[in-house]
Amino acid sequence: GRQHGKELILSNNHVLAEMNQNPPGTPIIQPGEQASCRGKIATLLRFVELKIAPEEGLVDAAVALPIDSNLICNQPLDGVCQPSPDCRAIGLIWASGEGVSWLNPIQNALALLEVSFPLAGSVAEATLGLPVQKTGAASGRTTGEVICLDATVKIPFDTFGLVILRDQIGVSPLAIPGDSGSLAVENKQI
Repeated sequence: GRQHGKELILSNNHVLAEMNQNPPGTPIIQPGEQASCRGKIATLLRFVELKIAPEEGLVDAAVALPIDSNLICNQPLDGVCQPSPDCRAIGLIWASGEGVSWLNPIQNALALLEVSFPLAGSVAEATLGLPVQKTGAASGRTTGEVICLDATVKIPFDTFGLVILRDQIGVSPLAIPGDSGSLAVENKQI
């Protein structure tokens, strides 16, 4: 994402803000198996507050400001393209369940976070049957297709409670725990 020309890290509230617990300015630490990969990579800029049921929300989303713009890699990872007019973003992965992965519609996440992608036209509405792909920290590149639109999803978070998000996109399983915050884009080869 981008705000006022600055590149940002887009992810979930439950990843960056730890379920509303981290205030803006909190250091974001990159976990890594190698010591050289660990350390502060960003500071939390803002998040959309998650609500406990019966209240409903629209997204599980947050953005962080990298401490160094060189930490942002705009090269495709695992062959999955960056959001662009040629390979548009569909949604932000936030949960997986029985036979489905759940996405926040990217338009909602960007609007509520008050950010945009660098290139205009990099966002698309999900449609049934649309092929999508993502690359995630836990499962790498996976593909799927949109199987439902406008769903109301209830996900229990262990230390927080039940979260209900409406207007969600369901895709055939393409994420596992650890992939939260990955961006689903149209499935186009680069």
